[in-house]
Amino acid sequence: MNGQKEVRAHYLVFFILGLLSIGIGILLCPDFTQIRAGLLHMILHPSLLSTDYMVVGQCMGASFVNAGLLVWATLLVYRWAQAKLQGLQVAALMMVFGYGFFGKNLFNVWPLVIGVMLASRHAGRNPREDVALAFFAASLSPLVSVLAVGTPLMIHASLWITVPISVAAGILGGFLIGRFSAYVRRLHHGASLYNGALSSGMVGILANFLLISVGLGHDRLLDNTFISGENLTLGLIVFGLSLYFILAGLILNKGFRGLHYFLGRSFSSIDFVYQFSLGKTLMNMGLVGLFCLLYVVLIPGAQLNGPVYGGLFTIVGFAAHGVTLPAMLPAAVGVSLGAFFTGGISGVLTGGDFLGPAIEKLGSRDMLVAWMFVGGFSPMTKKYGVTAAILAGFLHSITVTNIAPLHGWMVGYNNGFSMGLIAMLFFPMIEMMSKRDYFYKIFKGFLGKEQTEQGVLEKNIPS
Repeated sequence: MNGQKEVRAHYLVFFILGLLSIGIGILLCPDFTQIRAGLLHMILHPSLLSTDYMVVGQCMGASFVNAGLLVWATLLVYRWAQAKLQGLQVAALMMVFGYGFFGKNLFNVWPLVIGVMLASRHAGRNPREDVALAFFAASLSPLVSVLAVGTPLMIHASLWITVPISVAAGILGGFLIGRFSAYVRRLHHGASLYNGALSSGMVGILANFLLISVGLGHDRLLDNTFISGENLTLGLIVFGLSLYFILAGLILNKGFRGLHYFLGRSFSSIDFVYQFSLGKTLMNMGLVGLFCLLYVVLIPGAQLNGPVYGGLFTIVGFAAHGVTLPAMLPAAVGVSLGAFFTGGISGVLTGGDFLGPAIEKLGSRDMLVAWMFVGGFSPMTKKYGVTAAILAGFLHSITVTNIAPLHGWMVGYNNGFSMGLIAMLFFPMIEMMSKRDYFYKIFKGFLGKEQTEQGVLEKNIPS
């Protein structure tokens, strides 16, 4: 397949994803008037962290249409930037798709994208070098929405005033993220895949403190309503889309050859599309999607909803840029252990039993979302070993539910921000242990030696 045909084939795979999502939305909600009203409700909602667009849109179908339209819009920007769909671009696109179910809409992503593109131009870079980062920066899209429709300013001003303010703030936020992202990777030494989330979190904290200081602080403004009882429908959709990725990969790859690269290895941040081809990568994405769905099916009380969908499709996207089943499993085990034991201990301390609260927390929405996102610790498995990845996942289960008030629930990638902070702590801890040979040898004995890939050139690309 020559270069142009390959590029067109890559774009076609994800154009069809958008088409499938829109088609599913129309099947779930055949009334176009209701879909249009649902899209408008999403745009006019503050869309703070963990907002379930399956509820906000008043019909599940509207959220699928929103996600599909965002995929198409992202592809259009990629084409404008003349960007190839390699691992990082696929990860960003799938993250946009996933967040189309809980926080990103057809209004609030664009100021951040424009801001990053301006930062790229200011740095003298080609837009295609930063177009993926532009969509990762849309992590701060809740900032745009909350300034437009969710702060005390709305009491005294109309949309004609608040919307321009929110757009300007979004552009500034995107510009800052574009400038910061080149540096924050050094803080965690590549131990987390969510580089953009760490820089977004820092900008989000600054924005929240500024809003509070000028009297525009906001409450969580969360409806606390999440769709439930739709596991069969939503599970079948995840199953179908995962099979679509596997089938598309089989067609492009002309069989299963090379899939073993993903089934027995851990990698650092590596562009799978560049190293192995899109076909093999799509099959890995489909397998990760099926694995995540299996976890939801097996956990008592687990419910699929907008936030869980967002986490699931995000990690499916990063299966194009560093995530494999062996790499994500240790950190996922850590999150499960953290949820189980902290839930059980909390139950005992409040006068109850251990097992009931432990299982309940294991299937809670926050822990399901954390479990989906924790695949971003995949580089931890390779860099520091299995035990360190399990410990990182355990710590993530504790921090992720308590860190959002710092940024005012305005950073959509709250899990990625939490993981970035944990990864920052791990490097000095490992360095410290290396100076105590006896302890380091014990620790290293549990971790195993750092894995290496024979014949595979890793190309680390900041995300």
